[in-house]
Amino acid sequence: MRRWLLTLPFLLLAGCAGLHAPSRDVEEAASPSVARDPADPQDCLARSDCTTKTSRTLLFNIHSQDWDEELLALFEIPRSLLPEVLDCAAEFGVSEPSLLGAAIPVLGMAGDQQAALIGQACFQPGMVKSTYGTGCFLLMHTGDKAVKSTHGLLTTIACGPRGEVGYALEGAVFNGGSTVQWLRDELKVINDSFDSEYFATKVKDSNGVYLVPAFTGLGAPYWDPYARGAVFGLTRGVKADHLIRATLESIAYQTRDVLDAMQRDAGERLRASNAISAELADARTTAAQEAKAAVAATQAQLDAARLNLSFTRITAPIDGRVSRAEVTAGNLVNSGETLLTTLVSTDKVYAYFDADERVFLKYVELARQAGRDTRSESPVYLGLSSEDGNPHLGRLDFLDNQVNPRTGTIRGRAVFDNAKGEFTPGLYVRLKLVGSKTYAATLIKDEAVGTDLGKKFVLVLDGDNKTVYRTVEMGPKLEGLRIVRSGLSKGDRIVVNGLQRVRPGMQVDPQKVEMASADTLATLARLRQSVGDSEPPKVAASKDNATRNEPRG
Repeated sequence: MRRWLLTLPFLLLAGCAGLHAPSRDVEEAASPSVARDPADPQDCLARSDCTTKTSRTLLFNIHSQDWDEELLALFEIPRSLLPEVLDCAAEFGVSEPSLLGAAIPVLGMAGDQQAALIGQACFQPGMVKSTYGTGCFLLMHTGDKAVKSTHGLLTTIACGPRGEVGYALEGAVFNGGSTVQWLRDELKVINDSFDSEYFATKVKDSNGVYLVPAFTGLGAPYWDPYARGAVFGLTRGVKADHLIRATLESIAYQTRDVLDAMQRDAGERLRASNAISAELADARTTAAQEAKAAVAATQAQLDAARLNLSFTRITAPIDGRVSRAEVTAGNLVNSGETLLTTLVSTDKVYAYFDADERVFLKYVELARQAGRDTRSESPVYLGLSSEDGNPHLGRLDFLDNQVNPRTGTIRGRAVFDNAKGEFTPGLYVRLKLVGSKTYAATLIKDEAVGTDLGKKFVLVLDGDNKTVYRTVEMGPKLEGLRIVRSGLSKGDRIVVNGLQRVRPGMQVDPQKVEMASADTLATLARLRQSVGDSEPPKVAASKDNATRNEPRG
């Protein structure tokens, strides 16, 4: 691809949208057998064009001043389809007699912007034409040699006073008169475009307001199709007149940007050929540096405005439930002082507790015997005030590094899954922290346990239904039943009711009774499954506690 084909969407679409491989019929129709007749002036006019217009096709080599064979091959365009290229002051033919009443010779032709360059008599290097319409278009004549732009301009063809080929630098601003139309049609601050001058002169300046009219992106010298318009410097003292003046000034600023780029591109070459004085060249260099500094300052203002805009949107790092709004639209908010609202995590919740040092030391010893770290991987059971027992399983998440000497307690924290929304932050709960390792145990009613001089025992039935005295090691209660750590095995039959009337060695007629209700058995089954088949919820280490999926509050 030629270096002067800019890879910008609005240029490529303009130059290449109509290019496609022609059909065989078209090629035959354009074959040399039906080429123009040199003796027919009207056919000459239809089959010829000037250098300025053909340079707009992106298929014309402006250096060799001929159709570019490489590009024609790339787009599969037969050369026979294209017109003959002539100088702007060549004899192109005659007009259709029916149009003007006679066959009028056509002795000159030029494209729109180059025609304006001719109309302004810009034939010498360094001369610039600037015309305005929907946009703003500038051409600087650079003489008989093409100047390669390094500042975002296009190198194109111009022509001399006798039609000879010359070169120019071109810059196009997308929004000129369209910004005034925006004031009239969209903002409706003026009734007619001519009114803009009247209102702009009513104020001495724009009162610090600057408009960047990038409604369709930015053209030369920036070529940014994704830029968007912006207004800076708005205060309560800004009036419509200030905005109108800033709009007209924005057209001047954009024109100045293109002109500065032209001076930077062509200034050294013009100075070397003595087309301009050294003083003027230095002045242009200084102006270019000032313009560059102004662009940097404006960019800094834009960055600051974007940063301030981002502060108007407040987001939370976690998902959860928000409380009532403490402030509403129009209230004054001070950074770091005004409370907007509160947010609590609902996916997982924390339960904080304080344990005295005796319980803490006992727990540490049990954890050591079980081979477990006291600060991790320890199951915790939770119960609400409306529930019996502690049916909810969680995990110890945090244990402080020292005991509070004033209270003799140490702070701990457990985390629980709250996907079902069972827990509301702020509730008081019961916690049961497991210190020992997992072991098999038997659950029985307290009525089945007897006391013998400080020892606990139960009466077990043998195969002949005779009672046998057996000591047991008791544990805490779980769901209303007593845990038997040792002394009983699965399948043992024991005396539950009437223990005072039975003695060891007695023959009894056993009657089967339920050790627990159906609800209790279901709860125990759920607890056993939660311990054996599922992992309690875990949270990240303290350094990772800022992730959005972890609980807060």
